Amino acid sequence: MGGHGVVWDDQRQLLWALADYEIRAYLLVNWDTSNPQLQLVSRYALPGIGGHDMYPVPHSAELVVTTGSNCWLFDRDTRTFQKHPLLGDISSVKGVSVHPVTGQIVYVRGETQWWSDRLYFLEPAKVITLPGQRLYKARWIQPPQLTIEHAHGSNAVVLQWPLQSLGFELQGANVIQNGQWETVPGPFDYQSGNWHYVFAPQTAMRFFRLWPVLP
Repeated sequence: MGGHGVVWDDQRQLLWALADYEIRAYLLVNWDTSNPQLQLVSRYALPGIGGHDMYPVPHSAELVVTTGSNCWLFDRDTRTFQKHPLLGDISSVKGVSVHPVTGQIVYVRGETQWWSDRLYFLEPAKVITLPGQRLYKARWIQPPQLTIEHAHGSNAVVLQWPLQSLGFELQGANVIQNGQWETVPGPFDYQSGNWHYVFAPQTAMRFFRLWPVLP
């Protein structure tokens, strides 16, 4: 029995875990002590074998669950499965994700053993091929928020953004027309879950943004 994914459910205060043949729900017991434990509270047999990926559908009680031959929706309130209306009969889905705003689906199939060089999208449908890449999981990343405030006792400013901002970089520009943005080299400090960048203005105006970048 292998573990293939977990989802923390803040609303229900449960940790959902996907295995080869079932989904399990755990309570976090004594989590703020030196002896944290997982307490198994329920388990639900998968409607197919080879559980592989599990991802929450934004703004709903459902989890997308993939098995070797099919894709399913698991309702965390009714604790029931149904075939996914779009992905139901697609096999070998290794990673699936639903955009939190648009609802667009992105997924990866294991087309060369466990990997592929293609990303598949639904609603709207399209395929992106990335030659030479071995893609395994696909995840939409919620854009991180960049904040700015004055540094105490100086004319400098402090920019902050979440530490877990994979796929984004800090860019700056004196003007924002004609794409004149450049990567800010740092150095960056981090504290309390955020990256920090202190900037002492040397021009009348400076613009900053967090911008997605390909690996």
